[in-house]
Amino acid sequence: MIKIIGGKYRSRLIEVPSEVTVPTKSRVREAVFSALSGHIEGERALDLFAGSGAYGFEALSRGASSADLVDLSPSAVAVLKRNKAALKEEKANVVASDAFRFIEESHAPYGLIFLDPPYKELRAYREIPLSLLSKGLLKEGGCLVVESESLDALPHLEGCRERTYNYGRTFVRLLWRNPCA
Repeated sequence: MIKIIGGKYRSRLIEVPSEVTVPTKSRVREAVFSALSGHIEGERALDLFAGSGAYGFEALSRGASSADLVDLSPSAVAVLKRNKAALKEEKANVVASDAFRFIEESHAPYGLIFLDPPYKELRAYREIPLSLLSKGLLKEGGCLVVESESLDALPHLEGCRERTYNYGRTFVRLLWRNPCA
């Protein structure tokens, strides 16, 4: 179990899938949402490789208008549904899908996108950010939050300004899509 850090669900516990899922540490999520302060209210959020849905539920807790929580693992999807029910959160949409397929089939832009695949999923780091930008799924002024074990995991993205944070073995990049790019 992990806690929601802030907002209307502050201190509420959510379940974590028992398989190889490694949830983002509370201090990392707290820092990410501190950096996003003022950019969450009313935004559509997308949590790819959602696991427990910590990023998506945290965004909803802080005022996001909706959150799509995407994971392929049946046990993660079951946990996401239980967490949604426990929080009584109707604005969460649990999607049992491969992240690549979800992006290919999606059309509406998001203001917040969280990408936290298993660190060994290098293809996700190389391809998903580029797909999100080329398909326009990250809206102008929107933020892509990428958590990784290495700074080399993510390619340079034209049209984005970025800020990188380091928390021990965890790197978090906030990539803001410039409105004029």
